[in-house]
Amino acid sequence: MKKNKLFLPSQFQIYSKQSQQVTIYSQDLINSLFKHPYTKIDFFTTDLSCNRQTAAKYLNNLAKTGYLDKIKIKNSNYYINNKLCKLLLNIRNL
Repeated sequence: MKKNKLFLPSQFQIYSKQSQQVTIYSQDLINSLFKHPYTKIDFFTTDLSCNRQTAAKYLNNLAKTGYLDKIKIKNSNYYINNKLCKLLLNIRNL
């Protein structure tokens, strides 16, 4: 059986160069990351129906591996998806 070229996997794998491990994330997590060019823990708890500690762990791991940039503004941490930002800013050039 041939796979459809538009097939999207239900899980996303991220390879960490530092720990030499592959981490598997759910499709819901990936959808939440690409919904907006930035996210924060509160958005993740709502989108993934998880507690703050789990959301913080996921986002901090993604920041450590370089997929997101973590910026602290006052009492909140913002996680910036720079690749998505660059894509959105360069959309005219495509």
